[in-house]
Amino acid sequence: MIRYFAVFVFCAGLSVAVGCGSSDSGGPKVSYDQQIAQAKQEPVADVRAKKLTEIGFNLGKAGDSFGSEDTLKLAADACEEITDPATKASRLALLAEAHGRLGSAAQGRRTVDRALAAADEIESNEIKADKLARIARAQKDVGDTEPAAKTLKKAEAVADAVQDPSGKILALAEVAYAHAKLENEAEAGRVVEKALEAARGIEDAQKQCEALAVIASKQHAMGREDDAAATFAKAVERAATIEDPRVHALALADLAERLSNAGDHKQAHKLLDEADLIAHKIPEPDMQRQTVEAVRTLEGTLPRPE
Repeated sequence: MIRYFAVFVFCAGLSVAVGCGSSDSGGPKVSYDQQIAQAKQEPVADVRAKKLTEIGFNLGKAGDSFGSEDTLKLAADACEEITDPATKASRLALLAEAHGRLGSAAQGRRTVDRALAAADEIESNEIKADKLARIARAQKDVGDTEPAAKTLKKAEAVADAVQDPSGKILALAEVAYAHAKLENEAEAGRVVEKALEAARGIEDAQKQCEALAVIASKQHAMGREDDAAATFAKAVERAATIEDPRVHALALADLAERLSNAGDHKQAHKLLDEADLIAHKIPEPDMQRQTVEAVRTLEGTLPRPE
């Protein structure tokens, strides 16, 4: 299935607000008490948990340990309201990460245990592998390097069980990225090679192109710039073999977006120019118009090369 220019987000981070509050677009500052009050009114539990975790983390970084502790307890309560195990695992991993970065390793470890329990309830192997890799990163932040390595070993085994090649590659890419975050470069490289081997086995040109692009994006996130450039080049080469002009144009646009996210704005716009030309070869007028419009919208959105 073709992606429609969804920005590939490598990881959820914790933002750090400076001072006693925050502001949007230079507007008036909102106090932490106001932020907490607003977050508590959020009806969706996973959104509320994320907001409260970020506020609690920012309070801790600002030196308000009591306010931070109380707010993170609210975040933990919100996590317990989440019914989807995958979402719950993600939010608990974020919360554990916050505790770890604030120096509360013991509380972070307890939260990791809850995240692992939630992950065990996930039925999809692809999603479970992804969440286990996310939890392993949180384990590093609470100082549990060896348990994190064990979690990644389990995540890799779960990823290996994924039947769909594209899903397996996505899961393996997350495992490789987590290894890199744990500064285990040898294991990261090994898992990346496994993902590349799986990608080489995909016969469909568009799916193989997308799989290679996913791996390249992760290589960039891992700081392996030369490897990422080589994998992106393979993806571009494979895209050239796509016969359907619409699929070809969209594949190039997807690659362009990923390249831009990786900082290669020049190559991104070069691919968009090519995608525009190919889109004009689509025989169906309505489909041609829609595809050209999509490509040009992306062209106007992505940063221009300096």
